[in-house]
Amino acid sequence: MIRPLKNSGYTLLEALIFIVISSFIFISAFAMFNGRQGQVQYRQSVRELDSKIQTVINDVSTGFFPNTEFSCSLGDFGDTQLNIEPISSNQQGTREECVFVGKAVSYDNTQQDQLAIHAIAAANPPLGSARSILDNHEDVQLTAIDILKNSYTTAWGLEITRIVISSDPSDDLSSEPINYFAYLSDIGNNSNTSSSLESGQQAVNLYTSDSNFADFPNGLRQVSPDEAIYLCLDIEVVNQKAVIVLGADGRQLSTSINQDAEQEYGVVCEWD
Repeated sequence: MIRPLKNSGYTLLEALIFIVISSFIFISAFAMFNGRQGQVQYRQSVRELDSKIQTVINDVSTGFFPNTEFSCSLGDFGDTQLNIEPISSNQQGTREECVFVGKAVSYDNTQQDQLAIHAIAAANPPLGSARSILDNHEDVQLTAIDILKNSYTTAWGLEITRIVISSDPSDDLSSEPINYFAYLSDIGNNSNTSSSLESGQQAVNLYTSDSNFADFPNGLRQVSPDEAIYLCLDIEVVNQKAVIVLGADGRQLSTSINQDAEQEYGVVCEWD
């Protein structure tokens, strides 16, 4: 007697169970991967922003001057501004009237993924004189070189929700929103026999202002040793907040990152 062969295939119910389980595993794996990818993007975007600020600090500390050609001249007697003008490619730039003193970083809260970086020039001091940006920023004729303005866009949708200066981030009453910050060096002595700046005379400091950058340098003041600047950051891909701190503990050229800052800096950043 020949026995009939058993049907080794799956029943419809078994196939449906297999599909449901496979789908659940796929969705779980995708969610886990997407969450890890979001975390990587979040941390990378914060580090890139911090690196950009450190590049600004380094450019000012080393006296880096962008090589775009322009002319720099003093105005007529009584004029309080340097004249900065672009030149054509077949002309030679003349910059003996000005010296690079730093960079400013401005922020517009209507474009929370954008920062603008401005090169700052000042009038070259007379021979044998020295000028302090802190004491004489109007006298040195600080001027933003508009043709050297650069924009920076944060990565992965990172948003700068607020920039504030504070002496106590746990107390909102000590916090003041600002529109830009700047790293500026004092102008050192010119020697009596040369128009070149003497090395070792420049000290770079951190400055800030609550005025619009269009009014630079109005309202410019140096960040005091007990203050720091806080860049409050948010990103939609993960439910975390970050802060980049500038000038903490009196170290005006330092930056530090807190990648999970909601509890520590929730007051000063005004996160919901």
